[in-house]
Amino acid sequence: MKKKNLAGNYNAKDLANYHNSVQSIIEEFKSTRLTNQERTEFNNLQDSFKELKGLENSLTASNTDSVVPRIKLKLNRIQNNLDDLALIQLSEGESLTKFAQNSLNMSSTMSKIEIAIIIIIGFVVQFIIFYK
Repeated sequence: MKKKNLAGNYNAKDLANYHNSVQSIIEEFKSTRLTNQERTEFNNLQDSFKELKGLENSLTASNTDSVVPRIKLKLNRIQNNLDDLALIQLSEGESLTKFAQNSLNMSSTMSKIEIAIIIIIGFVVQFIIFYK
């Protein structure tokens, strides 16, 4: 049985290299700290990718008409998973930026309070020294 892709002209080595590249990226992403929502979407992405690999492996010249629409559906689902992960990443990035800005604001406020306290202590010390 001769394998063929959507365009009808790939070789198994190219497809294997592509799958290895994608799997490598998936493994790198898996090693990061994920939120619960990211983990759910990421698991959906992994499942869709596994299903896509199975469909691509089952693609032959004789079943192209039945398998190609399912492959396209899987690719669309993978795209949706990636879009959802990107939105989650943007949302998390905004949250972290707000948290960092709040921390910076708090540090700035604390520094101003510390300076004010030091100035007050200086005045108190001067008052004690000069009026004794």
